[in-house]
Amino acid sequence: MIKKINPKKGISLIVLLITIVVILILLTAITFSADNVVNNTKKRQFAKEIYEVQNLVDKYKYENDDYPYIIENDEKKVININVENIDEQFVGEDIINNTVTLYPIDLSKAGVQNLSRGTKKDNNENDVYAFSNQTGKVYYVKGYKVEKNVYYTLNNELKKLIGLKTEYSSNSNVKIEYEINIGDRYYIYDGLVLYLDGIENTRKGHNEKTNIWEDLSGKEKDCNLINFSYDEESGWGKNGLIFDGNDDGVYLDNKLKDLFKEDFSIEFLLSCDEQNTRDVLMGNYSVSQNINFENYYNSFRLYWNGGVPDIKLTSNFFEAYKEVYICITLDKNNGILKIYKDGNLINTITNSLFTSYNYDYINAYIGRDNRTGTTNFKGIINSVRIYTKQLTQEEIDNNYKRDKERFNF
Repeated sequence: MIKKINPKKGISLIVLLITIVVILILLTAITFSADNVVNNTKKRQFAKEIYEVQNLVDKYKYENDDYPYIIENDEKKVININVENIDEQFVGEDIINNTVTLYPIDLSKAGVQNLSRGTKKDNNENDVYAFSNQTGKVYYVKGYKVEKNVYYTLNNELKKLIGLKTEYSSNSNVKIEYEINIGDRYYIYDGLVLYLDGIENTRKGHNEKTNIWEDLSGKEKDCNLINFSYDEESGWGKNGLIFDGNDDGVYLDNKLKDLFKEDFSIEFLLSCDEQNTRDVLMGNYSVSQNINFENYYNSFRLYWNGGVPDIKLTSNFFEAYKEVYICITLDKNNGILKIYKDGNLINTITNSLFTSYNYDYINAYIGRDNRTGTTNFKGIINSVRIYTKQLTQEEIDNNYKRDKERFNF
């Protein structure tokens, strides 16, 4: 007798095998994905820590014109690191016999605290952060191993994990790292909601033809350029945006509609091309309860709430063809507005109307308001920064010094 094979059993076996294979594939994929998450988390934590150490070393260098060396017996302590087969992370350094000489960081000098590594754990002399006095870059001498890779400093992979890009420092030829939304290594970042920069007018660097002034604060408040002709009298210069005084403007639209409802700080770096004229620096005159900031025949003018109050400060605030740094801060609760010029407090104005103002700041421009002609700004605007906080004197000093360094005035 021929035994018949039940075809259903054959099919069931095939289905079972396929199911097992699929499950194994899924388990492998899940395991691989989980490993990736864990490894990326490790790398991100390391990148953030070494980035913070780099920030503090740069800050110390900026404030003291020197690095935070460890001094032993009147000598700067050094540590050597073998860079054979890993020299791509040490580009720009002096490599002699596969060795780079670095300087361990005096953590107390630099103000570095709460480290996960770099503290000579178990008396390991290589468990330290060190810097190069040639490039200023910070390295982790021991190296941080994740899978097969060992990380000594911020390479491109680590930068991407924490959103870094590059900028050239005006102090040296060395590339330094900063957050796309500009960390506090140079300009104050806390509370920053709009940052327009004439040197880096896009997030990819300087573009002479762009008709959008890109916001570097990370808040994506990019602004459209209106009526610029992109020639010598109207368009991008090397370090700023040139306004022709006729109809050029940067349209803010409604991107800052809540600006005057809370504490704020507004910073301008600019130069006017004319004396004894009226130029709108920023305004929305077309709407009711409007607010304008102006060069009013060489004095600084605040035209608040449609002219109630209308404040004009010092007749020699502006000089033709001379850069001026301006900062306006508002203490909303107490109705206190302060005006700074070149880092110095010029006026303090107290008015209860500052406290009660609660209107949307809409249809606003930089360099003009809704009108064209004689009220339009003529000159160069190098940078605009706006914060939803009051900058302190120390923070204003920091930003002013940084502007002087970058824009060379």
